[in-house]
Amino acid sequence: MPKSSTPVVMYFEEERSSYDSRETFYHVYASFRLLIGGNLEHSESYNAPWNERRPDLNGLRIYSQSSSRDNPRRLYGWEAEYHNVYSIPLGTAERMAKTLRAIENGLKKSREQDGIPTSFGHYCARIARTLRVEHFGFQSNNRYSQYPYQLMSIGEGIDHVNWLVNQWIHENEIKADVLQLPMAQ
Repeated sequence: MPKSSTPVVMYFEEERSSYDSRETFYHVYASFRLLIGGNLEHSESYNAPWNERRPDLNGLRIYSQSSSRDNPRRLYGWEAEYHNVYSIPLGTAERMAKTLRAIENGLKKSREQDGIPTSFGHYCARIARTLRVEHFGFQSNNRYSQYPYQLMSIGEGIDHVNWLVNQWIHENEIKADVLQLPMAQ
């Protein structure tokens, strides 16, 4: 994939959803944003029709899922997909297919060189490298930061994605440990 002069960020978000009181689903999504003037912008401007050589990042997301019923909990369903695409012209559809093929080929090549990715963070990093993404981005909880996001290198981002997932996986263990702490006398 050709390199853009505008840095591309793989931006991660978590979501919990429940359809009944017995099961909660946990999702980690990654979408693509552009770093323009210190702000993270959605990728529509990146996909300008006059540049057919760029990957189509608009609507592309990396998806995963887990369920509270899984024992042990694990993240599954790792997938690169276009989400909420309703009406597109032929040229855009062809660019989307080309982008998905590039991702598949990149994943295949990295599997041959490095084996199967051991975590969702590593899976995302392989896609990021295929698409020449420069940073992983996350919502910032630092109220003193001038930006509502935190940028990390791909390596740091792998660790942070895996940390987020491990928080979900071990959530019940952490709650049980807190409940068993001895009371201060």
